[in-house]
Amino acid sequence: MQVGYYMDIAGLGKNPTDVTINGRIDVFNRCLPNPTKPGQPYCVALNNFWRSLSNLTVNVAGGTTDCRRTAMFWAASQASPMRRVNINGPLSLMDYCTDQPQWASGGYIADSKVPGQVTNGSQQQYLVRNSTVGGWSNGVWNQVFSGVVGAPATNFGVPQADGRLGTYTNLPTTALSREKPYLYLDSAGSYQVFVPSARANSAGVSWDNGGTPGTSIPLSKFFVASPSDSIGTINAALSSGQHLLLTPGVYNAGESIKVTRADTVVLGMGLATLTAVGGAVPLTVGDVPGVIVAGIMIDAGTVTSPALMTVGTSNGTCAACSLTDPTTLSDVFMRVGGPHVGRTTLGLVINSDDVLIDHTWLWRGDHGVPNSVGWDVSPGDVGLVVNGDNVVGTGLFVEHWRQYNTIWNGDNGKVVFYQNELPYDPPSQQAWRSDALGYAAYKVADSVNNHELWGGGAYIYTNVDPSIHLSHAFEVPVKSGVRLHHLLTVQLLAGIIDHVVNDTGDPTPYPDTEPAMVIDYPGSGLPPTTPTTSTPTTSTPTTSTPTTSTPTTSTPTTSTPTTSTPTTSTPTTSTPTTSTPPSGQGPTNLRVTTTADSATLTWDGDAGATYEILRGEAGVRIASTTGNSFTDQGLARNVPYVYSVRGPGGVTRQITVIPGTTATSTPTTSTATPTSTTPTPGSGAAPRNLRATGTTSSTITLGWDGDPNATYDVLRGEAGERIATVKGTSFTDIGLLRNIPYVYSIRGAGQTTPQVTLGIG
Repeated sequence: MQVGYYMDIAGLGKNPTDVTINGRIDVFNRCLPNPTKPGQPYCVALNNFWRSLSNLTVNVAGGTTDCRRTAMFWAASQASPMRRVNINGPLSLMDYCTDQPQWASGGYIADSKVPGQVTNGSQQQYLVRNSTVGGWSNGVWNQVFSGVVGAPATNFGVPQADGRLGTYTNLPTTALSREKPYLYLDSAGSYQVFVPSARANSAGVSWDNGGTPGTSIPLSKFFVASPSDSIGTINAALSSGQHLLLTPGVYNAGESIKVTRADTVVLGMGLATLTAVGGAVPLTVGDVPGVIVAGIMIDAGTVTSPALMTVGTSNGTCAACSLTDPTTLSDVFMRVGGPHVGRTTLGLVINSDDVLIDHTWLWRGDHGVPNSVGWDVSPGDVGLVVNGDNVVGTGLFVEHWRQYNTIWNGDNGKVVFYQNELPYDPPSQQAWRSDALGYAAYKVADSVNNHELWGGGAYIYTNVDPSIHLSHAFEVPVKSGVRLHHLLTVQLLAGIIDHVVNDTGDPTPYPDTEPAMVIDYPGSGLPPTTPTTSTPTTSTPTTSTPTTSTPTTSTPTTSTPTTSTPTTSTPTTSTPTTSTPPSGQGPTNLRVTTTADSATLTWDGDAGATYEILRGEAGVRIASTTGNSFTDQGLARNVPYVYSVRGPGGVTRQITVIPGTTATSTPTTSTATPTSTTPTPGSGAAPRNLRATGTTSSTITLGWDGDPNATYDVLRGEAGERIATVKGTSFTDIGLLRNIPYVYSIRGAGQTTPQVTLGIG
C-alpha cells in the first residue's frame, strides 16, 4: 500500500499490536520533470506532505523489486506523522530506490517501536519522541530524540570522522507529553475515542506494561460532523456538551467553531480541513482547561483573517489550567496559499497558560497551484504567537511567514525541536526588515525571564532577491533563565544569515550548504572546528526548488465581514541588565577602525580595568575584556553594527559602523543624523517637525512640515536606511508590529530631520 496526500492509515485496535499488516505501507519519492535536465527524472520527497500512519503493527515483507524489499519506506516531509506504530523490520525515511536526488524534509515519529534499523538518509531534520529504535543511520542537519530508547548519543556540533559536525540531540526524557486521541473498536463492537493522559518526564512508548493510561469516550458522546453541516449546527452541539469528530472533507468556516467547555475533544479524520470564509477565525478555544484539538488542517481564505486559530482570549485567565491536564494541540496544520489564495495576519495564537503543542506545521505557501502564492498574493505575517505562560512545544515546524515566524511572549516556555525555513519571496531587503536586517525565525520577548529551546534550525532561500541578509535567526534576551541549545542555520544558495542567535554564531557558509552551529547560548557555544568537506549527496538541493503543485481543495467565494484583530503582545526592546565591572575608571572617547570583516574598538580609561563590549541598539553584551581595545571579527559586509563600551565609570555613547567604512557616533538620545549613500532630494523646503499623525494595528502614518510639492526620502532605523521616496509631507509605513520601536527621519532639500522613535502601543 502506498500512502498519498490527505490519507490517514490507522488501526482500529486499542493498542498497536491489535491490528497487524503483513507486508508494507510505503511513501515513495515523487518523480517529476527535471527543472534543469529535461528528459531526466527528478525524484524527491520534498513535497510529500499531509498524510499519516498510526496505531498498528507492520511485519515488513514483500516488495516489487530487490531494492524495495530492503526496507519499508516512509519518504515523507512535513505534516506526515507516524504515531503508535510497531514496525518489525527495517524502516527507511528516504527512498533510495529511485533516481537522484532523493531529498526529503521531514519529519515526526512518536510513541512508536522500530526494533530494527532506521535509515535517516536524506532527511534534513527529524524529531523522534517517546519511542524505541534499534538503530539510527545518520543525520543531515538536525536530528532530535526526546525520551527515545536506543537513540544515538548527543554529538551536536562535535567534529565527526567524516569531517562534518554532529547533528544529534538526545534528551533522555520528555518533560511533558500527551499522545493524540484515536478511534478504536472495543470488544463489544462499539466505537470509542481513547484520550491518553499527560505524562511528565517520560521515556519509551505509552502502550507498554498494560496499555496507554487514559480515558475512553463512547462515540455516542461526539457530534460526528460532515462538511455539509453548518458551523452553527456544530457550535450548538459543542454548547450542549458534545465532543466533535470531523469526518474528511473541507468545512467552510464563515464563523468560528467555538470550544468553550473544559476537556472537550475535537478530533479530525483524514485531515479534515477548515477553510476561513470572509475573514473569519476558523477555530477558537475559550479560557478553559484540558481541551484537545487533533488531526486538523486550517486554511486561510481569500479575505484576510486576523488569525487562523486562537487558544484563550487576549485578556482571559484560566485559574483551572494546569500542565497535569494541558490543553493539547496534536497534528494541527495550517496553510496560507498553496491550494488557493490565502490571507491572514497571524496563524496560531496561544493566549492561555499551560498549553502543549505536540507537532504542528504552520506553512505559508512557497509553491502550489498557479497564482496561489506570492508576497502580496497570499500574505501571512507571523506564524506562531505565544502569549501564555508554561507553554510547551514538541515538534514545531513554522515556515515562510513574512515577519517573525514565531514570537514568544509568555514566560517559562519550553520547546523541543523547532524547524523553520524563512520566506522565499521578499522582493527586496527594504521590504523585509525589522529593526535589523530581516525578521528572526524565532523571537523571544525581552520581558521573558525563563525560556528553553533544544534543537532549533533556520534555513534561508530568498530566491527572489538572493542578496538579502538576515541579521539573526534567533533573537532572545540575554538572561540567565533564557537558554538555547543546539541551534543551526543553513543557506540554500540564496540569501545569507549573518548570525545564529543574537550576534553569536558565524554567517551561513557559502557556497556549501553546511550549517553554522551554536551549541549553547549563552555560553561558549561554538563548535570547536568548522568542517571543510562538501555536502554529501543526501543534503538539500543546491538548485532551484521544485515547482510542483499542491493538491487542490476548493476555495469558496466570500464577502468581507467586519472582524477585529486579536491583540497580541510583541516583544519590547528593553536593554538586558548585566552587572557593572567592579574595578577601574572610564570608559570615554570610544572610536572604531574597521577592515572588510572586523571592527576594532578603542577607548580611554584605566588599562587595568574590565570593560563590557555592547553591540546592537539594545546593548547586548558580547564580550568582557581587560584593557582599552577589542576586535570584533567575522562581521558581514554592508551591515551596520552599533557598539558601546560599559565600565565602572559608565557607558560610552553608541557608535555605528559598517565594516570597511568610517564609524559615526550616535548620541544616546538617538537624535543623530543618519548617513546614507542615496542622493538627497534637492528641491523644496527642508523637512522639519517630524511626527506621527496616526496609527493602526499594523501601520504608522508620518507627517512633517515642508513643501507639499517637494520630494522627500523616508529613512528608517538608526542607520538611516531609505525605505521610500514620496512627494508631499506624509507617508504610511505598513506591516508593522505592536510594541516594537521604529526609528524614523525625513531627508529633503539637503537636510535631514532629527530621528524620532515611534511605535504601536
